[in-house]
Amino acid sequence: MGKGSKNSESSVLVENQDKDRSATREMIPNNNNKGQYTWEEVRRHSSKTDRWLVVDKRVFDVTRWTKHPGGQVILNHYAGQDATEVFHAFHPDITLVEKYLKSFYIGDVVDDTEDHDQALKRDFEQLRQKALSKKLFQPSRFFFIISFLHILVFEFAAYFVLFRFGTSWVPYLITLLFYVIAEAQCGWLQHDFGHLSVFKKTAWNHLFHQLSIGLIKGGSADWWNNMHFQHHAKPNVIDKDPDTRIEPLFLLGDTIPI
Repeated sequence: MGKGSKNSESSVLVENQDKDRSATREMIPNNNNKGQYTWEEVRRHSSKTDRWLVVDKRVFDVTRWTKHPGGQVILNHYAGQDATEVFHAFHPDITLVEKYLKSFYIGDVVDDTEDHDQALKRDFEQLRQKALSKKLFQPSRFFFIISFLHILVFEFAAYFVLFRFGTSWVPYLITLLFYVIAEAQCGWLQHDFGHLSVFKKTAWNHLFHQLSIGLIKGGSADWWNNMHFQHHAKPNVIDKDPDTRIEPLFLLGDTIPI
């Protein structure tokens, strides 16, 4: 493909990005009766008891929203901030949250001073659109079903070895090997089910997530979702990403060296 075709492709990707980002603005048209706020005003509302956030230049007061499906912590993480990117990442079907958006909408942002990294965001969005066009996000359900079955096979093999050959050292070590393989593979598999990224129907993803993390690994799917949503909402942000809360084990002193 020549240079011109690449430029044409980039234009199409940017157009797709703009369509996605305009969905919220189309669903909630500008209302002159609502407030007009600067980013400085938005940032003042950044506590648990006074919580505003911004999506596509629309300002929402979610202070009293106690039934957010994703939990209160994520809303707290973005209080007084622009939550556009994470909002669209967690809500691919904007129509499902339309009624909530309208009830919490209080006005619009009137300046663009906060959006200093817009060029970077557009680059990442173009990359995402390229991945979509190449169907990189379309899962092989055959692969996931086979992976799930092979985990069950290793689980069964582990128990069978103990049942058939007893608990001497050799069968014990073989059982341990089989069980480690099953549990390690299941850890990654439940991750994809938890992301609802395998089946088109959400219920099927939830079912296999419960089977993998609950039945096989003995963990809580709800706990994992709560922690992992926080991780993807604020990845690698100290005190907000739970996956980074390991400094007491590895650091000495009172200051994190970053």
